[in-house]
Amino acid sequence: MAPRQQSDEELINEAFCDAFTIDTLERMVKLKLGRDLYTYAAKGNLRQVVFELADAARREGFLADLVTAAREFNPGNERLAALTLSGKSRSEAAIAGTTTEATESVRLGFEALRDLMKEPRVRDAVVTFRSDFEDCRERIALLGDYKDIHDQLHQLQRCCYDGIAPELRKFPEDDIARDTLASYGAELWAITTELRTIGGRLTEAAGEARRTADDLDRIDKAFSEALEAGDAARLNSAVRNLGRLLARQPSRINTKLNDTARSLRLGELLGRLTAIHTRLSSVRVETEQTRQFEEGLQALRTLEDALQRLTENHDTWQRVDDDMRLIDSNPDQLADAWPAIKANMEPLWTGVDEAWANNLADTARKLDAALAASDPARAKRFFQLVRRAAADRFYRVDTQLKRQCDELRAIGGPLNSVLSLME
Repeated sequence: MAPRQQSDEELINEAFCDAFTIDTLERMVKLKLGRDLYTYAAKGNLRQVVFELADAARREGFLADLVTAAREFNPGNERLAALTLSGKSRSEAAIAGTTTEATESVRLGFEALRDLMKEPRVRDAVVTFRSDFEDCRERIALLGDYKDIHDQLHQLQRCCYDGIAPELRKFPEDDIARDTLASYGAELWAITTELRTIGGRLTEAAGEARRTADDLDRIDKAFSEALEAGDAARLNSAVRNLGRLLARQPSRINTKLNDTARSLRLGELLGRLTAIHTRLSSVRVETEQTRQFEEGLQALRTLEDALQRLTENHDTWQRVDDDMRLIDSNPDQLADAWPAIKANMEPLWTGVDEAWANNLADTARKLDAALAASDPARAKRFFQLVRRAAADRFYRVDTQLKRQCDELRAIGGPLNSVLSLME
């Protein structure tokens, strides 16, 4: 009899128990995913904690991200490296793998084009479209910089601001709360420093990064002074200012990110490259580089489609997040605001047979029922569940878009080498 094939959960349990202690697992979940381990698992022995974490990750749709985060945190562990997910768990990992392969194929295609430019007629065809190549290179860099700013703001929300409120209620009497708030202050400083680094780059996004860093500098100074003085009123004021920044700046950067993605015009670049490919056919250049260049053209179509889907998805989740943030600050708006929020989210889960979509749709139905029954306590509870599930989903889409932007940046090197031959 053939041995029984182990499930994803069994394989993950074994690999994670081999790779982590309780302390290192908690640190990995916090640093790599921006999550609190004990939101998903009760404190206990390692095997039980890992089981509950993996089960929650499967239900809420971030199992693939959990495995990726574990590999990045502990890259030398052979069991983690050998993990492969099947079924629904793999759907998004497979999509990510497809775009990664496409990016590599595009990169190789540009390298092949560089070699093909040794043929004068090919070089002449490429030079004709020089401005299009330069524009694409600049917009890829700009897209990446706006995404880096958005990532820092998302980090500020998830790993700093969201954790401050519970500690404020215990400040200044509780020394542990004071120490915890000081750690959030350190995170605020680190994010401000990273924005300063982005502000030193050469794209127009640098100005946004510097202005955001200036705002955070003022908030950080007020936060630190209030913390040192034990002044709860001033500390609350600093945190409210941080909340106001988070209420406006991520949406502003998201708009610029989407505008840049739309202006990237990979489709137009594809048209130019197709014209060059036609020239190759007319001059009968048949080499391995020609085949590689043709494969790069097909891969660029894949990247164009993936980028468009991701930016549209990201934009919708940003709107949902903005609307939900308003309800956080004024729960009395829930009954009036919920229908519009749900209308924005429904297309995102409709027809998607994955754990996150099923979980979100089910919780939304329960929220509908609580509102229809005029039960504000239950409605508030289900809204918070929807809020958390939506925030988790937004984080996943945000991570996918970051990966896509990073992969697009990989095209920059060979694109530069093609441009250098036009000098």
